[in-house]
Amino acid sequence: SLAPVDITDTFEMNRRPVLKLTTRTGDEIRLSETHPLPVLSETGIEWVPAGDIQPDQYIARPRRLEVDVEPPDLRSLIPDEFHVYRSYDLVKELSDRVQTDDLNVDSGRYKYDRNIPVDQFRELCRRAEIDPHRYMEKIICRGGQIPTTIPKYVDDDLAWFAGIVAGDGYITCQKVSITGTPEILSEFENIVAEKFQRNVSSRTSPAGTGSVTLNSRLVSDILSKNFGIPEGTKGEELQMPEIGLPKALLSEYLSGLFDADGSVSPRKNENGSPCVELY
Repeated sequence: SLAPVDITDTFEMNRRPVLKLTTRTGDEIRLSETHPLPVLSETGIEWVPAGDIQPDQYIARPRRLEVDVEPPDLRSLIPDEFHVYRSYDLVKELSDRVQTDDLNVDSGRYKYDRNIPVDQFRELCRRAEIDPHRYMEKIICRGGQIPTTIPKYVDDDLAWFAGIVAGDGYITCQKVSITGTPEILSEFENIVAEKFQRNVSSRTSPAGTGSVTLNSRLVSDILSKNFGIPEGTKGEELQMPEIGLPKALLSEYLSGLFDADGSVSPRKNENGSPCVELY
């Protein structure tokens, strides 16, 4: 059976020939001549070194791989130019343990009353051999006044949040806005309050359309750079999230997208089947 495993060690084998095997269906694999592959024989599956495989033999392959990914670490997506909010005591503790002359920890007053830039904080934690993202809960932009809380991992609510923004949202470099039904706007507001510890502003257009806005450069940046949601008019530039999402989170993302722009139509497509459409 196939299963993911951790790499425990590596070793140098110098330069060796690399074979390229191509199947009748056009699949290719490059590997060393001693690497074993499962080959179909009269008695079942045999493991044969790649260098011994003949043109008329059949290489066994799984019809489907049940492989999923881990939920993305949301804090790893925080850009370097933002600042870690009020981590003075931790910065002081770590700077006393490792060499920090080139990080300007003292001259920048990051141990006392100034927020340390994310890139310097990550480097400080790397030298102290600790995970920086464990401590990057509150982030603020340079010159900002209100920090934004960033959860450690993407969960169901955040995946739905990204989907609803992809469908009915509008992103600029400073804010994230959506229009929608009162139920969708309320859910958006609740997620912003619970996950990001921020408030939204609300407005109603002369036509009666409601909208809410989260003023956060950080959330806007994360969505536009990692979830395939462009700034400004989305049009045909909208893409699926660039970060890997487990199946359950991908389902929640699509749920948000469908809540925003989905429709079940009674008409049939050209093949005569009922339609599920996104507008």
